[in-house]
Amino acid sequence: MINGLAERLRDLRQKNGLSQKDTAKLLEVSPSIISGYETGERTPSVENLLALSRIYRCSTDYLLGKETATLSVTLDVGYICLYFLISPKILTMSFLISLYTLMKCILALSGFLFS
Repeated sequence: MINGLAERLRDLRQKNGLSQKDTAKLLEVSPSIISGYETGERTPSVENLLALSRIYRCSTDYLLGKETATLSVTLDVGYICLYFLISPKILTMSFLISLYTLMKCILALSGFLFS
């Protein structure tokens, strides 16, 4: 078992307001599988680890204990367009890189201010 993975999975599920049954449905497994992940009796497959990182909106590095921040920056074009009320046609790679850099700075600053 990966050190601390079970606790991180349980904490993230609870922080996201999901039950084990909810998470199981999203992952398309039985609730007992999720319970096994959260007690350390089972280790998620690579595919399930990736799916859990998307469900909980965190990085796989966080789940694996390689980083401490639970926030991750993802560049989902649909969310960016909806959030900024812009057309996908104006999203260039340069714009996305600038946005990513800005988001990283904001997250770093918020961690500094609230830690």
